[in-house]
Amino acid sequence: MKNNKKKGFTLIELLVVIAILAILATVSVVGYTNFIRKANVSNDTVIATELTTLVQTTDITDPVETFEDVKAALYENGFYLANLNTKTKGCFFVWDAKNNQIILVDGENNFEVLFSKTEPSTNPADWYFAVSDVSKAAAIEARGYKVERMITSATDISDALANGGEFHIDKSLVLDKDNLLVINSGEETTLNLGTSSLNTNGILPNEYPIQILNGTVTINGGVIGAAGSMVDLDGNTVNSPIFSDVGTTTNIYGTTFNVASNGYTLFAGDA
Repeated sequence: MKNNKKKGFTLIELLVVIAILAILATVSVVGYTNFIRKANVSNDTVIATELTTLVQTTDITDPVETFEDVKAALYENGFYLANLNTKTKGCFFVWDAKNNQIILVDGENNFEVLFSKTEPSTNPADWYFAVSDVSKAAAIEARGYKVERMITSATDISDALANGGEFHIDKSLVLDKDNLLVINSGEETTLNLGTSSLNTNGILPNEYPIQILNGTVTINGGVIGAAGSMVDLDGNTVNSPIFSDVGTTTNIYGTTFNVASNGYTLFAGDA
């Protein structure tokens, strides 16, 4: 008699097939991930090369000596450093001050240099990071690198205050009545605008002192400080609030106040 029983796969055979498929899937995923990473590194390398060219070209006619000079040079060419997020996960564009170049650094792999035009400095103090995710700043600073906490959106400000320290408003950030700025830090705060502009109808920190360094503040009906608060404008202590009527511009460079010529009054307490 013929044996009509159909032969199926044994359990061991099925497990072997599943294991082989799992291995193939893993190899495919790893290969694809590596391919994407290489493509992203290549893209970031092109950007780092372009940024280095811009900075070094500027240095020929206008010496680039500080990180502020670097940011200014990039701003003039349409680049906002804090907004230049790398495509490669965990990486940063970093200014190597010793060699005046922008390098690509892997922050997740012991700060390995993935690209530099020339041999990068080995001194951490020569590396300048512009970090918009301020929660990462402390770990970078712990290794001896220079960090500027860059604020690029209204929500970033809360994070910056929560993490403490000095932070910088990126030039691309403009806050007005449609994007209300309200800061109440609960502690003394240093606000360094650098060469940036802060345009607000909101309220800058009250109850505790705020020190504003450099930059331009445009107040459209807003308030700096509150009744009973102290505002420190780069060495000049003001014991009462600073108000402005709509349209009044307050330029803060050290302790210089320039009131708009429209006749509105700027009340600056004892200033």
